[in-house]
Amino acid sequence: MSEFAWHLALDRDTAKQLFGHKEPDALQQFVAGLIEDFSQGSAGKILKQPASWSIIESCLQGQLSVAAENSLLSQVFQGGRPLATSEAFSVTLIRPDMVPIVAQQMSDVTEPTLRNEFAGATDGELTEPVDQLLDEWNSTRDFFQQASERRDAIIFTVMSGD
Repeated sequence: MSEFAWHLALDRDTAKQLFGHKEPDALQQFVAGLIEDFSQGSAGKILKQPASWSIIESCLQGQLSVAAENSLLSQVFQGGRPLATSEAFSVTLIRPDMVPIVAQQMSDVTEPTLRNEFAGATDGELTEPVDQLLDEWNSTRDFFQQASERRDAIIFTVMSGD
């Protein structure tokens, strides 16, 4: 089975709809529908994360020094408020009032710091994987900044599929 991950930026009305789905199966169907809808042309509202998102997350969850200096960075991936958690589906929420704070902390982290952190996470190889991680970080940071400007909430979801 494969694992797929996305960040989705939700306006106030869409967030209200999200909260209306209390059961995990209904929530999963709603989020899957959002992914499909947003993928059809909602620029800036969806960011598909490559499989290497978990390496970046490990740097932010306190295993490396970036997270120790900026504790809210742990919310970028699975550190928000959990709405559903299972082997096949998880979704976490970052409230719209927290998105600008997290976006600012993401912007405050310098490229040399990230390069060192990612090199440590990839066994010290300063090759394409680190550059790829930097590109992924920059895309995620830009996504958060855009969501912050719109005052959107952000959800991060991981789904398993064939």
